[in-house]
Amino acid sequence: MTAGRPPTRWRTVAKDPKHDDRLRYEGWTVTEAPIIDQVTRDELRDRFLQLHGPEGDGWHNGFNSLDFAYRTGSWDAIRAALEKPVTALFAEYRGFNFAFLCKWPGPESHLFIHQDWMYIEERPDRRTYAVMVALEDIDEPNGRPYVVSRSHLLPTIRRGTDLYAPWWKDADELEKRAEPVPVPAGHAAIWDSALVHFSVANLTDRPRIAAGLGVAPVGEPLVHYRRSGPGRADRFTISERFFSESHPSTLLAGPPPFPHDGTFDTDERDLEPGELLAELDQLRSA
Repeated sequence: MTAGRPPTRWRTVAKDPKHDDRLRYEGWTVTEAPIIDQVTRDELRDRFLQLHGPEGDGWHNGFNSLDFAYRTGSWDAIRAALEKPVTALFAEYRGFNFAFLCKWPGPESHLFIHQDWMYIEERPDRRTYAVMVALEDIDEPNGRPYVVSRSHLLPTIRRGTDLYAPWWKDADELEKRAEPVPVPAGHAAIWDSALVHFSVANLTDRPRIAAGLGVAPVGEPLVHYRRSGPGRADRFTISERFFSESHPSTLLAGPPPFPHDGTFDTDERDLEPGELLAELDQLRSA
C-alpha cells in the first residue's frame, strides 16, 4: 500500500492539535504530562510481577506469552487502569490489545527494528496507533525506544503474520536514521502502527516494565492479515478474543478461528538498494 506524502485528507486523531499534527506528519508523539499517577504506576508494576513472576529474560510482550491466564489477567488490569486516560487523548478511538511490555535485564532485551501489524483496513486518514505508557522513566540505560520519523509514509504492505515489506533488507540503514524517544514515568508514547521503530536493550539490573495497548477508530472493524502465498494475503475479521487467545506460533501454523473475508494482493513493492532511503530522505526534507 503506497502511503506517499502526508495525507491531505485527515480526520482528527489526537484532541490536542499539536499532537495531531505530529502523528500526521511525523508518525509519533509523546504526551507532555503524565496520564497516570504514581499509585497507578506502582499498582500496574506490582500486578505484572504477581501475574508473571519476578524472573524472565529478553524482550517480553504479553501477546507473545503462551500463558493465557496471565494474558487475561494482564488485559483486565491494564484496561481498567489505562483505557479511559488513553482514549481521552484521542477523538473517537477505542482501545484493544492490552499487554505488559517488559525488558528483562541483559542484551537479549533489544527489540529488532520493525513495523507493527495492520489492525484495520488502513487508509491515509484512518490508522491504528500503539500506545506505550511508562511505569518508570524510560531512557537509554533501561531500553528506550527509537523511531524513524515519517517512515509511516513509506510504501508498505498488508502487514500481519509472515507479512513484512520487502525493503527490510535496508533495515541497518534505517536504524541510522532513527531518533531516541525518552518517555518519562506516567507519560505515553504514541506511534502509527506503520512507523518503523525499535528499542535498545535494558542494561540495568532490574526489569523495565511498561504497559501497552492499541487504539483504533470507533466503528472500524479489526482485521488480521496472514500470508496465503506469494503476493497474496488472507484477511480475517477479528474480535477482542484474537488478542487473548491467538499466538504468533499458532498463526504461522494455521489461520485464526475468525471469519475469512477475502484474499488480497499484498501490495508488495520492492525497492532497489538506496531507493527506500532516498524516499525517506525526501519525505523528511519536505
